Amino acid sequence: MAILSTRLWWVVGAVLLVSTNTQARNVTHEDIRDAMMSLVHMFRISEDKLERHEYREKALGEQLKKMI
Repeated sequence: MAILSTRLWWVVGAVLLVSTNTQARNVTHEDIRDAMMSLVHMFRISEDKLERHEYREKALGEQLKKMI
């Protein structure tokens, strides 16, 4: 357990040392808009896939009903 704790502290220290040298840039309205549009696109794609899956499940259920 002590070894894990020591390793964790070394990793945290290394991450902090590396992250202090990074430069942040200003975020513009266009960046926010692009991120939001990307999220909307991702949600639409997921919704389309879900609808297709539900349609296939419904069609399979109908076929099984006809077979019985």
